[in-house]
Amino acid sequence: MPGRRGGRLVVLERLTDALTGEATMHTTLAHLDEPPTLAAVGISVHGPAGHMDVFSLPDLWQLHLYDYEADLTVDGTEYGIRPGRVSLVPPGAEVRYRYRGRSSHLYVHLHLGSG
Repeated sequence: MPGRRGGRLVVLERLTDALTGEATMHTTLAHLDEPPTLAAVGISVHGPAGHMDVFSLPDLWQLHLYDYEADLTVDGTEYGIRPGRVSLVPPGAEVRYRYRGRSSHLYVHLHLGSG
């Protein structure tokens, strides 16, 4: 994993499982010059089927653990989320969820370093 010595900067790579079945690789820089700072931790419930949420958290990373099936679009790239899958979304990314029913997930919103 590329990065500077001392763990100050790391490149996170994530495999995109697109709805088309194609796989691509993306990289995002996460500054680790300081420990993460938690902004929010909890359980969130969304839905019903057909409901859509669109938002962006300009200063926070979003870590989610899913217990449902839905369609997730991050900055125009589509992902199929399923129970047991995890997403890590960088600050400022536009996120769009299309729910298929009652949808609950665990989430952590956090700051990673100063960059």
